[in-house]
Amino acid sequence: MNDIIHLVIDVLLSGGVLVSLVTLRSTLVKSKSEARKSKSEADQAGVETEEKASKLIMQYIVEPLKSEINGLRKDVRRLNRAIDKVKDCKFNDNCPVRRELQDIQTAGDNDK
Repeated sequence: MNDIIHLVIDVLLSGGVLVSLVTLRSTLVKSKSEARKSKSEADQAGVETEEKASKLIMQYIVEPLKSEINGLRKDVRRLNRAIDKVKDCKFNDNCPVRRELQDIQTAGDNDK
């Protein structure tokens, strides 16, 4: 016990406390700086990961869907043009395609 008291008194009187406090303070400042740097690096890595994920989504999901939608639009336009021509067809009264389309339309109206 006496050794501890003497050690504390020696540290206090020799300026060891001041040196210890300065060292402790510089260590804390350094730790905070490293923590900020680590957080910044982690944030940057997160942003890079999100950018890569966005690029992959665009490449493998959005672009193929856009292409598919554009293809469907072309098909619908062609179908609409063909349907518009039905009324001018000389076989209009007995056209099986027209009858089928009317049956589909009637069935759709009944579902509502």
